[in-house]
Amino acid sequence: MTIPGLRRLALSYLHDVTMAATAFLLALYLRLGAELLIWPQDVVLNGLAIFTIVAAAVFLWMRLHRIIWRYASIGDLGRIVQAAVLTVVLFVACQFVYNRLTDFPRSFLLIEIIVLTGLLAGPRFLYRFLK
Repeated sequence: MTIPGLRRLALSYLHDVTMAATAFLLALYLRLGAELLIWPQDVVLNGLAIFTIVAAAVFLWMRLHRIIWRYASIGDLGRIVQAAVLTVVLFVACQFVYNRLTDFPRSFLLIEIIVLTGLLAGPRFLYRFLK
């Protein structure tokens, strides 16, 4: 693989992981609203760190960074949804081990799947339609 090809893969992976962290905060804000600002910071930061690490591992394992944005398809959307669901399921498992799921509301998890799917698929399909 060429240097520009590797750079493109690295940027795609970095984009996906960044979107996962953004989706965590956005989903939590959508669920809690302004109450998020008074939540304990360590709870939010620990959850963010665990979610981002889980997402990075799942995205690498599912090779989401290999999806060529110019040719994104419905099949790729299915892989993105699978990755989002698997990320949330593994996050729930990690949170259960860490603190018995006491820190986050349950509805946040469903919101997280929707937001993460949108933030991962949206830019890919926008890029496809613009090219």
